[in-house]
Amino acid sequence: MYKRQSLPSGAVVTVATDDGIIVARSRDPGRWVGRPLPSQIDPEQPLGSRGVLVEASSLEGEAMLFANVSVRTAPWRVYAGWSEAEALAPARREALESGALAILLLLLTATGLAWVYLPTTSSLRRLVQGTERAFRRREPLSPQGPQEVRSVAQRFNDTLAALERTEDEARKLARALTQLADPVFITDPSGVIEYVNPAFEKLNGYSASEATGQRPSILKSGAHGPEVYSELWRTILAGHTYRGRFRNRKKNGDLYSEEKTIAPLRNEAGDTTHFLSTGKDVTEQEALGERLVQAEKLEAVGQMAGGVAHDFNNLLTAISGYAELLATDLDPEVDVEAMDHVQKILDGAQMGGSLTRQLLGFGRRNIAQAEAVSLNAVIERLTEFLRRVIPADIRISLD
Repeated sequence: MYKRQSLPSGAVVTVATDDGIIVARSRDPGRWVGRPLPSQIDPEQPLGSRGVLVEASSLEGEAMLFANVSVRTAPWRVYAGWSEAEALAPARREALESGALAILLLLLTATGLAWVYLPTTSSLRRLVQGTERAFRRREPLSPQGPQEVRSVAQRFNDTLAALERTEDEARKLARALTQLADPVFITDPSGVIEYVNPAFEKLNGYSASEATGQRPSILKSGAHGPEVYSELWRTILAGHTYRGRFRNRKKNGDLYSEEKTIAPLRNEAGDTTHFLSTGKDVTEQEALGERLVQAEKLEAVGQMAGGVAHDFNNLLTAISGYAELLATDLDPEVDVEAMDHVQKILDGAQMGGSLTRQLLGFGRRNIAQAEAVSLNAVIERLTEFLRRVIPADIRISLD
């Protein structure tokens, strides 16, 4: 807890980062927070055991004396400023009352500086000690004491609350990235990987230590030309989000397909500081899609075969009918050779009819029915049919 301190009336207390950016100020904080300290104040010059007072102009252009103390548990420094005119006023009054001009000249600096230095640096030290304890324990300061101290304490409390909210959001984001099922990696503006999540390690086989410091080109499979990657970089460097599908290679050499989204990450000024890449393994989805295409092709072939078989069956019916009419006009005992030819026509028409029924079944235009058949008879019929259609230099023999 911060105890009541004694700062001279009119003192200005300022809290700034180590590089000189103001984070809190007792006077007019809304105007100056976020702006740099006066150039005459050296942030590297801390308040030593004996103390250091620096003469400089305030943010309002007023000549002031400054002392500062660093905060050990935070990258901050606390400054106290005091108007030179008011600081030296007591010494001037004392000298005028005594009538000794020489004493005035001697005490003008010594007395005035001591008058502002002692209470200012003492209050600064106590304020810093309270700030360090509050920052270490993450407990708010108790804003007691002069208005200047209360203002700085309140500003510190606001900053501490904002810091805790930021840390909580960062922890939530870290947990989300760690538990996300899809692979994620983050690169710097030049494309060097700085972070990968566990899903990336599981999918690609690279550990975080192996991937960090590398470029995403470790995943290239050679399936894409340089124009693809040129378009990717043109898109994200222009500040836009890139979406595409890549064929990548794992550490063990296996290929996989990934839907990729790459977006720039910007800071408060709008400058791109990193690139975020998220992906989704769609290898199985692509395989299912290819099987679906093949099934659609087979269905189309079946429909076409069914249509052809239907028309072919009509022709076979006509052929069979005319062959049977021809057989009735022949004398089996006289026209033996002619009857043999007619019988072969009928046998061929019967085999053609069987084939058309199979095509109709393949095209799902006919209901298949199971029946017992003689394999020897089927083979003999097929053999006779094949001997008529295959080249003469091919011989078929049955045992």
